[in-house]
Amino acid sequence: MADDKEIESSFLGMIVTFEDEFRWKIIKALSSLQSQRVIPPYEARQVLTCVCVEDPKGVYSEVDKREAVMKIKYQVQDAMERLAKYGNDEDGHEWAKRVQDARERLHEAKFPAKFANVATVDEIAALKYFRKKDCHHAPQLLAYTDATLKRTDDVVDNDLGMLNGYIYYILMTKVPGRQLDIYEFFKLPLAVREELRQSFKEALTYIVDFEDYSKVRNPKFENIWSRHDFEPWDVDESRRKRYGIRDTDGE
Repeated sequence: MADDKEIESSFLGMIVTFEDEFRWKIIKALSSLQSQRVIPPYEARQVLTCVCVEDPKGVYSEVDKREAVMKIKYQVQDAMERLAKYGNDEDGHEWAKRVQDARERLHEAKFPAKFANVATVDEIAALKYFRKKDCHHAPQLLAYTDATLKRTDDVVDNDLGMLNGYIYYILMTKVPGRQLDIYEFFKLPLAVREELRQSFKEALTYIVDFEDYSKVRNPKFENIWSRHDFEPWDVDESRRKRYGIRDTDGE
């Protein structure tokens, strides 16, 4: 099997300094750059691994120093074609609400935000909670810091980063374990697959990618769960048939 291609990132090699002069160097990208332009302020994000290069107060464990995970989230501008749409909405009584909404979105797409997106705020809160409860099988917050995007930052020119917008560096523990791709997963016996699905469901109840923290607070999560919730993660049995993967454990 060929080696996986290294994921590109403008953050590789960067050293991030946190409070009390803790310094971490970014060494590898775990995900490609992604963005959301649905709920303002609009953000881009990337997940990377890093190592501790300076810990003057000896705060971090040797395990965490060897490798941790850093998620970087920063404000981005909206796409130009969407800006044109917002700017061209017609005027008039029946369009008043849409025009006002367009003006607000145009402002959010062109100017720095005073506060981070609620998803970023909730993600940090969730990671703090995992730390407080000492959840060994979920990432725990190690530190976070924020800054203002400057003209010298690569993402301002290359990735529609918002000049003078925010950028967050969120440092968390790396969870032990091995990621299974869809083919490895469906090679496992059916009983093992079902056990993994139930464990995944339990974890998802608490985590939900950290950014849908409202779901974490939902006391009736079980009532809204269905097997279709497994499908986006490619672990539902229907995915095996969709990808044409033979069930070695029998039908």
